[in-house]
Amino acid sequence: MADDLAGRPLKSIADIWAEILGVKTIDPDDNFFAIGGHSLLAVKLMSAIQHKMGVELEMSAIYDFPTLREFSAHVSPLIVAENRSGGRGP
Repeated sequence: MADDLAGRPLKSIADIWAEILGVKTIDPDDNFFAIGGHSLLAVKLMSAIQHKMGVELEMSAIYDFPTLREFSAHVSPLIVAENRSGGRGP
């Protein structure tokens, strides 16, 4: 894991990306598709995010926010909101 992945949601998301993509480390500016992601892995990613973090995302999120930094910035507020509303979150 890259040293500058601070904050629990970002680290949790990076861990999910690494698991789905079969890599050891993910840097904040890594692009999901450039490091081996494709549409079937994107489906798997969305499912894992929902299962592990309790947040349901549109499939377009990974296409609109393909780097870990962008994706996490999009997802983190949703995780916080889900946690505040009593969801299962990270």
